[in-house]
Amino acid sequence: RHRRFPSFIPPDLAARPVRLIYLNSVASLTVARGLRAIWDVPVICHVHELDWAVRNYSSPGEVAGSRDIVDAYVAVSRAVAQNLAQEYSLPPERIRLVYPGVPAFSWAASASPTPSSPERTAPWPC
Repeated sequence: RHRRFPSFIPPDLAARPVRLIYLNSVASLTVARGLRAIWDVPVICHVHELDWAVRNYSSPGEVAGSRDIVDAYVAVSRAVAQNLAQEYSLPPERIRLVYPGVPAFSWAASASPTPSSPERTAPWPC
């Protein structure tokens, strides 16, 4: 049986087997329902946004309504995790807290900054 794919899905992707749908932001929730209808696979949404960003790049209704298509949410901070559970009534057992970052001291020993220098300890830009 031939499946029709939305125009935003490149043909080479449509031809490949998909085992997971990963959304890198709540802004991607707009396509999640369509993707889930095509591929019946788990959906993970990586959430970086708090309320202001949700309201400006997605919508509160879309986030709250995503519980029936998103299997797990990855929150980048405690504040994000709490916001998802409290403001959008998402099930806390489906929210996982995973702090982003780069291990600063895993660089090669030949790296020029020393562990105590500001270049080595400054936060990374996003």
